[in-house]
Amino acid sequence: MTEKEGDFPTGYVEAVTEELCVALLPHEAPSAEYLAFSPGDQIRVVAQEGEWWYGLFNKQVGFFPGQYVKSIASLGSKTWG
Repeated sequence: MTEKEGDFPTGYVEAVTEELCVALLPHEAPSAEYLAFSPGDQIRVVAQEGEWWYGLFNKQVGFFPGQYVKSIASLGSKTWG
C-alpha cells in the first residue's frame, strides 16, 4: 500500500472522534462482542449510541454499558490507572 496526498470528497470519509473514559463499575463480557473491565480501567470510546457504547480496551473492541464509565475530561485533573 502506498501513501498518497491530495484532495478528496468529504462524502468519502467520516470523522471519528474518540473519548477516553474511566470505568466506574466492573463489567463482565457476556460474549466476544462485549468488553470486560474493572473500575479504574481506561476505555477509548469510539461510538456512543443509546445505552450501549462501542470502544477499545486491552487491544479488544466491543460493546459496553455507557453508564458504567465517566469521561476523563469531565473528571478534571485526577490521575487514573
